[in-house]
Amino acid sequence: MADAGFLDPDQIDEWLAYAATEESEDGEPRRVDPYVVFGIVLGIVILVGMILLRPTGASQAQSDDLAALGIPTDFHRATVLDVTESPCAGLETLVCTVVRFEITEGPDESFVFTQEFPPSAAMPQLASGDRVVLSRVTPSGTVDAVVAGPCSFDAETQCESIELTIIDGRAVERRHSRCFRAAKQ
Repeated sequence: MADAGFLDPDQIDEWLAYAATEESEDGEPRRVDPYVVFGIVLGIVILVGMILLRPTGASQAQSDDLAALGIPTDFHRATVLDVTESPCAGLETLVCTVVRFEITEGPDESFVFTQEFPPSAAMPQLASGDRVVLSRVTPSGTVDAVVAGPCSFDAETQCESIELTIIDGRAVERRHSRCFRAAKQ
């Protein structure tokens, strides 16, 4: 008797003859398994989708357009260092929540950033050690000059005027001048 792992030469010929026929044993044509057809079609659809939906430079241009509008497109993790309350800058009658964050990833990693939040029901309850995600809007302009002089609304008050060149999404330069009341000495 032959080993069970091997076929007799007569059986090999029988298998080759069976594989060459296009009809099943009952005389009907062989049918293709619908699962095989579905798998092949699904594979083709996935391949075409990957080609059509691959990332291109257009997505980066759209991201830049959103950033020019002031919509955040960069997000980085940070840790809350401390949370304190103090009078709001410019409006001492209100008590603001002042939060110090340390950026833990991204281009400003290890930078300590302070944000003042006015009283609001939407203000999240933050505590020292909390991990948060902060958005970052890349500046789209430069400070050209900071000039001290009398304020336009009160000649006896000193103001600082900041001249900015802002480059918007269409690379158009616009100059802005803004007056800020100088801090009391």
